[in-house]
Amino acid sequence: MKHYLPLVLYFHCFLFINTLFAQNIQKFEQDSNKAARLFEDAWRIKFVNPDSTIALSRNGMVLSKYSKPMQMLGHRNISVAYSIKGNLDSAEYYCLKTLELAQKLNIPTAIASAYQNLGIVASQKGNNKRALNYYNKITEIAVQTGDSLLVMRNLINLGLSYYKLGDYRSSTTQLMRGLKIAETYKDTISITQRILVMLIMKSTT
Repeated sequence: MKHYLPLVLYFHCFLFINTLFAQNIQKFEQDSNKAARLFEDAWRIKFVNPDSTIALSRNGMVLSKYSKPMQMLGHRNISVAYSIKGNLDSAEYYCLKTLELAQKLNIPTAIASAYQNLGIVASQKGNNKRALNYYNKITEIAVQTGDSLLVMRNLINLGLSYYKLGDYRSSTTQLMRGLKIAETYKDTISITQRILVMLIMKSTT
């Protein structure tokens, strides 16, 4: 019996570690699911209550601190909320954190989204040349991924940036290209943005 004692102890130790590991995995999955719901809720109310978006996203990031994709979503939510609030330095900081994680994870669409948000913040700050630089970075990604919706949004952003810089010819060219693609996505471009684009095109002709 003494010969079997080490084996029995090893077996019980193995069961204990295995059970503990399974419990940790289960808790990780539960926390990840909670975090995903928090991020979804936070994103949905960003325009109505950006402060709650920030708070919910921070809670979600605590629950998913070991998941880089989840952390990226949290930073994205917070950056957009700060942009809506007009706290542009904080918005830019969290945009850059989002970009850093997106690049580490090598997710082209997330990288493009981060550049787009950085461009929006730069434009809000009145730095339209920097905004244009960010939007140009998206162009290559959009073409590589074949994402027509991303191409459309980026062309419109480029057109608006050129307009703010006084380059009306380039503005009109980019906006016309964007609107042509937008005809396929009638439900994804806001009425306000359509009116703005059309007014700009009218003023530059």
